[in-house]
Amino acid sequence: MSILKPIIYFSVFNHPLTQEEAFLFSEVKNKETVITELKQLTDDGIINKIDNFFLLGNNPSHVKKRINGNHEAEKIMPKVKEVASFISKFPFIKGVAVSGSLSKGYYDDESDFDFFVITKSQRVWISRIFLAIYKRLFLSNSYKEFCVNYFVSTSTLEIEEKNRFTATEIVTVIPLFGKTEFADFYNANSWTKNYFPNIKLQKNKHEIRVIKKTFLIKVLEFVLDNPIGTGINYLMMTIISKRWKFRYKDKKNDPYKSKNEISKHHPDNFQQQVLNKINEQYNFFEKKHGINISKEIS
Repeated sequence: MSILKPIIYFSVFNHPLTQEEAFLFSEVKNKETVITELKQLTDDGIINKIDNFFLLGNNPSHVKKRINGNHEAEKIMPKVKEVASFISKFPFIKGVAVSGSLSKGYYDDESDFDFFVITKSQRVWISRIFLAIYKRLFLSNSYKEFCVNYFVSTSTLEIEEKNRFTATEIVTVIPLFGKTEFADFYNANSWTKNYFPNIKLQKNKHEIRVIKKTFLIKVLEFVLDNPIGTGINYLMMTIISKRWKFRYKDKKNDPYKSKNEISKHHPDNFQQQVLNKINEQYNFFEKKHGINISKEIS
């Protein structure tokens, strides 16, 4: 019953799945098998079906919340695309994608505009500092509509952590700018097929736009596109890393990743929390229903 895996995963977020979504996020390649397994699980009372959604438990409010969240996501996406366009114009930005809950088609009052950003090689930290300065000066450091916590460069597109959480994030991001960069990104992360063989990557590639820099930004990039710029990039990484290390010295796990080509801020080790909750659910199903589900790795 591997079809339980996507149901359990998204239940962590109280996010019911349609039959099609259960198939897409499943390791089962035959859709008829998925339909049969979903019916059997529903008939046995192991999962529930409310309207067209499958979920653990029997809480209609989760379905209602999801439907409302889908509508809100559709309404907010034009504004999200405007913000993504603005981010793309900053120095050395090569690609911008929507991530987080919005990339799953969901938005509510507690959601942020989350973005995944690809930069020029050896310019991750310069790009990050320009965006951070803008956010502090003009947005009062608000994360609501300008949350950019994950940067990689064109030379480090393969995501190091290979698990169900990262695979889900990779296959659901919505690239808006940087067609070539995201084609390379998907090629570098083809390992996600081991988790989701039914999902076609680059599904919206015809919608990805070309980044157009202003004359001033082009001049700024030219001035910093040399060994001095590389040194500044390294200096920014060193300063910010030390600041993060001091700020989070009491945390059991460092809630950030800072390397020359990667900047990732992940408060409270959210990825590990999700994987732990999934494995707890796997144990529950094994004990209560005798269903053995292979555990997720970190």
